[in-house]
Amino acid sequence: MKLIADSEDVRIDAQDLAFLLVTHGFNAEPKGDSVIVKLDDVVYEMTPNGVEPGLADILIEDSKPQVKAPPSAPELHNG
Repeated sequence: MKLIADSEDVRIDAQDLAFLLVTHGFNAEPKGDSVIVKLDDVVYEMTPNGVEPGLADILIEDSKPQVKAPPSAPELHNG
């Protein structure tokens, strides 16, 4: 978030933003006029030079909560 919020470049496009994010270790790829970023179990859509200050506006596109069985679940103890 800091990388996106603390910088401003009115000429950046989706290709440039995806490249910047990949070089900083993020799973990012351009998709039309935006960039899709997958981080843990969340998919973000970033639109370069959006309404908000910074490099891009960020929208959470998809989130899948992790579900874990409690340690006391019977199926874990029946070998």
